[in-house]
Amino acid sequence: GAFGLAAAFLLLFPACSPDPVLESLEILEWPGRDETTVALDGPFRFEFNHPLVGPIRQGGVSVIGPGEKPVEGLNVRATGRFLSLSPLLPLEQGLNDASFVPGMVYRVELSGIPKLAALRAAGGIALKGAHSFSFKTTDLHDPLLFSGTGVVPGPIRLQLPNGLEQP
Repeated sequence: GAFGLAAAFLLLFPACSPDPVLESLEILEWPGRDETTVALDGPFRFEFNHPLVGPIRQGGVSVIGPGEKPVEGLNVRATGRFLSLSPLLPLEQGLNDASFVPGMVYRVELSGIPKLAALRAAGGIALKGAHSFSFKTTDLHDPLLFSGTGVVPGPIRLQLPNGLEQP
């Protein structure tokens, strides 16, 4: 009777309803992925499978350097499917005043859910779990120490020992 018909409907209903595909934010490319060294000025770009929603929350991205010290002076920006880290470039000859120094290993940590600072894409898609990536900067005497990608367009100014600038 009616009870049997209702039971048959309930058994068939889950089979007929589409199973929702739970998408997640995935990392496709990252610096040092192929174990090549990275120039001091980058590029430090992470590519994702979906466009990111910015701005990036504090704690969403952290970079740890030698001695487990956080790297300072990084500008973190989301543009489309890319997350870019723009480092401070060195001004001193010793190169120690930059975000990255030659020949060192750095670790980038990206936050995913359940953290509130999780990286996210449109439609509520989020990175799941924490992800950690390591890369090594080029050695001091490597001709590829700087790639040129971090150079800001415009005239080059040299700072003279007396503090004056020369175009």
